[in-house]
Amino acid sequence: MRSPASALRRGSRWTVSAATAAALLLGGAGVSGASGAAASGEPHGPVSGVPGAVRLAEFTWEKVTEAVSPDGRKVYLVLTDVVGGRQGVYLSTVDTQTGTVTARLPLGDPAPYGRPALSPDGHRLYVGVGSAVYVIDTGTNTVKARIAAPEQQLPAGWTPGAATSLAADPDGETLYVGQSGPSGPAGQEQPGRILELSTGDQEFIDQTAVTGHTVNDLAVLPDGSSLYAGTNLDLLRLDIGTGLGTAKVVDLGAKDELALSPDGSFLLALGSVRTYSEGIGLDTGTGKVRFVMKYGSGYFEYHHPAMNADGSRVYLLGGPSYTIPVPLYTFVPGENRFDQSVRLSIPEPYIHALAVGPDGHSLYVTGCVYFDSAKGCFLRTLHI
Repeated sequence: MRSPASALRRGSRWTVSAATAAALLLGGAGVSGASGAAASGEPHGPVSGVPGAVRLAEFTWEKVTEAVSPDGRKVYLVLTDVVGGRQGVYLSTVDTQTGTVTARLPLGDPAPYGRPALSPDGHRLYVGVGSAVYVIDTGTNTVKARIAAPEQQLPAGWTPGAATSLAADPDGETLYVGQSGPSGPAGQEQPGRILELSTGDQEFIDQTAVTGHTVNDLAVLPDGSSLYAGTNLDLLRLDIGTGLGTAKVVDLGAKDELALSPDGSFLLALGSVRTYSEGIGLDTGTGKVRFVMKYGSGYFEYHHPAMNADGSRVYLLGGPSYTIPVPLYTFVPGENRFDQSVRLSIPEPYIHALAVGPDGHSLYVTGCVYFDSAKGCFLRTLHI
C-alpha cells in the first residue's frame, strides 16, 4: 500500500462500524459453501467445468453477473432472486464439478449491482450493491464487511449513484470501485467517480471524478501501474502508481465493456450506445490503437468479451438481434479477424455474462428465458 496520505484520509473516514460488522457476521451467513482446497489425489491446477446447465432462479428481473474461482471449481453469480419469501440481491455459488448451487447468500434489498471481483488469492470476493461494497469470505461463504461509499454531494431529492464496477490490484491490497453519479427525479444526471478502497483497512482512501455518468467496467494492468475505465462516454486511463490522479481520455465513444489480456499488453474495449458495430484494440504499452474491430453493418451488437488464458482469443456473444440460439463468436486479436471455425450457440435468448474458466477450455455463460414453460435463468457450461 502506498504511503502518501490521500484526499479521503485527510477528511472523514468511512469504515464499517463494529456494530455493523458484528451484525453482518452473525446474520450474514448463507448455506454452507462447497469444499475448499482439492482433496488429496485430485488433479492439480485449474479444472474444467462439467458441461451442462444449472438453474439459478425461476425469474430474475435484473442482470446476472459472474466470476470464476482461480481453481475453476466455483462460479460466483450475483442476481436478484426470491429465497424463502425474501426478495433481494443474492450471491449464488455453483460447483462446476457437480453442476449444483451449493450456497446462496443474501446481499441486501433489491438495488443495482455489478460483476463481482475476486482477490488474487481467491479468498475474498467483492460485490458492489447499491452504494456499498460487500466483502465475502469465499471459504466460509459469509459476509465479512459491508463498506459504504463516501457520501456524494447531491441536491435534495436526488439518488446516490451505484458502486457497481470493481477491480482488484495485483497484490490484493487495493480495490478500485466505479460509482455512477447521482440521479435526479426528472432524469437529471451528474458525473460519476472512481474510488480507491484499502482492503486491509476496509476504508476508502482516494477518489477522482470521471466524465461520464456511469462507470461500466474497470481493468487494472498486472504491474499495477494503470487502471482503465469504460464509461458511458469514453474509455479512460489512470496512472495509479502513486494515487488515482486525473482520468485521461483514451478514446471517445462509449466503450463500456473491457477485456484485458493476461500479460496486460492488450485491451479490447467494445462500443455501445452510439457505436454498436465496433470496438478498439489498444496497445497498453504505447497507448495507441492497434486496430478498430468492425462487426458488420447496421444494428450488429456484441457483448460480454472474455479473454482466454494466453490472450490469443476473445469470445463474444450477440449478433443482429436477440435470436435463439445466441451465437458465440471467436475473435483473434493478433490477426484482427473472427475465427469462423468455432461455432457454438446458447439456447437462452437473453445473455447476461460470459467468462472463460482458468483451464482455458470452459466457457461459463449466464442466460435467461422470460417466457413459456422454460422460464428461468441458467448457468450454462460449454467446452471449446
